[in-house]
Amino acid sequence: MIVSRRKSFVFFAIPKTASSTIRRTLADFHDAPREFPPHTLPEYFFRETVNEDYSGLYRFTFVRNPYDRLFAQFLEREKHIKETETYLRNEGDFNRIVRNELELLNCPAFTRVWADFGYSPHHQMHYWTHKDNKLLVDFVGYQERFDRDFSALCERLDLEIEEIKNANIKSEIKPPCDPLNMKLADYKYLHEYEPETLSLVNERYRKDFELFGYSMIRPADLNRLPGDGERT
Repeated sequence: MIVSRRKSFVFFAIPKTASSTIRRTLADFHDAPREFPPHTLPEYFFRETVNEDYSGLYRFTFVRNPYDRLFAQFLEREKHIKETETYLRNEGDFNRIVRNELELLNCPAFTRVWADFGYSPHHQMHYWTHKDNKLLVDFVGYQERFDRDFSALCERLDLEIEEIKNANIKSEIKPPCDPLNMKLADYKYLHEYEPETLSLVNERYRKDFELFGYSMIRPADLNRLPGDGERT
């Protein structure tokens, strides 16, 4: 996260939503007297700083459609779990691993695999933005239209940014699109999904779909994806 008293904002970084790019780009504005974990939840932050004056800071974050975000999280963590029993048993297959862990989310094996990372890769995005259905932040940007939303944010906060410092980009960036009206071709990793995995994601992240306006895709719609030559 980034906390700037000088510019009166706090950025809550949700994993795999361009959060590393934003943190690198805004790093020079960070002037909090102490550091916080990169993906600190708002509830934890305000509990820990209850005796400090952060109440007037402009709060913002960025979100991403749950399908692409979950697969991006898988790519990020894959290199860390290659030696685990779960990875070896499933031969590193995204659908098998994710189905296993979404179905058995509370089992001890799940906890052991991911304990080293400080947060679950399956945390829902609204953990950073809502509590008891009440919005905790002032601005929610969308990764799918990052340039537009980030520019609007910088203008709102009067931030002079010389360049966007991209980070953790593993493949070609998809063209910007309307996150509230995404076409099948707009998704970066949808072709990696099997129908059963898609159904589990729809169930697990239902609240994220509802709160951020993303549309759920039906498993049958996977048959209408562009051909392999058109995918990126």
